[in-house]
Amino acid sequence: IAAELLLTWGQPAQAWSVFEPTLSDSDAQGSLRRFADLAGTLTTPEAHRVRGLALTRWADLVPWPLAARARAEAVRELLEAGDRVAARHVLEGLATDSTAPTDAHSVAQSALLQVLIADGGVQLDVAEKQLADPNTRLSADDRAALRLALARARIARGELDRATAALGDDSSVTAVAQRGWIALYRGELKGAMESFRLAGPYATDRAAATDRTAMMALLQRIQQESSPELGSALLTLARGDSTSAVAGLRHAAGRLPVQAGRLEVLLLAGQVAAHLGGEHDVTAVALFDEIVRAGGEGAAPPAAELDWARLLVRAGRSGEAIPHLEHLILTYPSSAVVPEARRELERAKGAIPKS
Repeated sequence: IAAELLLTWGQPAQAWSVFEPTLSDSDAQGSLRRFADLAGTLTTPEAHRVRGLALTRWADLVPWPLAARARAEAVRELLEAGDRVAARHVLEGLATDSTAPTDAHSVAQSALLQVLIADGGVQLDVAEKQLADPNTRLSADDRAALRLALARARIARGELDRATAALGDDSSVTAVAQRGWIALYRGELKGAMESFRLAGPYATDRAAATDRTAMMALLQRIQQESSPELGSALLTLARGDSTSAVAGLRHAAGRLPVQAGRLEVLLLAGQVAAHLGGEHDVTAVALFDEIVRAGGEGAAPPAAELDWARLLVRAGRSGEAIPHLEHLILTYPSSAVVPEARRELERAKGAIPKS
């Protein structure tokens, strides 16, 4: 009763600490089920966690297939709570349970590998070994999805050779697209472009397709077949080190001709700096200014001037943004960003109080 009251009061952790010592009672099965159901009415991470713990204990007391469903539900709850260690423990038990049905084994092993890959670090080696084991029971689709996830995790660690190995002989468009990114991070620009074209514009989800299309637009401006400096900078960006990526992109841009890739790479550097904000705004403005002054027929100058104006508006300097937007609209009337510039101009003018 005390545990149920604590749940009602929204204190799941305290409720579990009170409830767990009573599980030796003869009514443990019913009590666990009731506790799990009550915890399910709460939505906090701690509530998800104690519900997962309760379902795990309940699964030990009931027959298949109830136990299999309970453990699967427990794993979902524990993952929702962010407790991957407990979720992995449940999955390991399910994956090695000789009494579990074959389909339950497959689901458990797939989920376990997802957790291992998400954990990263040394767990990636464990996942890699299990994926390579022919005795690991996985559907073809699950195996392919896990190989892709492992490849992305390897990229996040800068391990490009192991990322390539993780994809194996997968010839799907998703794998082809991923190989394109690996080639790009190695600085193999021609190979990256070929893979992106082979994958097509609709491979993977919409966000990934958009990123790939944007990168293809940048690569089309570069005449060189390779650029280790650009590949390294883009890998740094992919790994989440945006500050270092800005410096790397500026360095890579300096090795490219002004009208053959330099401005596009500088634009990306400026956009990353602007996204960082704060003290990086100064860097972003300097980059946008350099691009606008260079001009030319490419898409980078009008895009840079639009981003510059947006940065000024964000800083509360709408009056300074207006000349940039008007210059963009008059100088590059056929640019694809003109409609956005017109909307920004209307907003900027509206932000200036009438005297």
